[in-house]
Amino acid sequence: MSDYKYDCVKVRVRDGIGWAALNRPEKRNAMSPALHYEMDDALARLEVDDAVKVVVVTGEGGNFSAGQDLKKFFRELETNPAERKKAAAITPASASRSTARKPRASAWSTMPFPPASSRRRPLSSPGS
Repeated sequence: MSDYKYDCVKVRVRDGIGWAALNRPEKRNAMSPALHYEMDDALARLEVDDAVKVVVVTGEGGNFSAGQDLKKFFRELETNPAERKKAAAITPASASRSTARKPRASAWSTMPFPPASSRRRPLSSPGS
């Protein structure tokens, strides 16, 4: 079993199940460049980990993800062109200011087994 150490992603492997949890609960797990880099790395490593038969992707703090952290992706990268280019390479074209690039295949779509998602509460409930 591999040692997974990340700031924005919590990974644990138990009984053949790889758990990859977005770990920015203070921001409702909004996707930052660091979270994208770490999740891509974690999924690539889980894919080849012999102890992993299935991956469950979830979020810490009661939320899966609030979406993209626009401040981290755009405002904080305005003065750092190299980091902005690196972040653009991992961002879907619809979220990028550049219309000239094509979206890349994500680790999610290239895994040899389907990732499962975990929700702590139903999408809707009667009377809500």
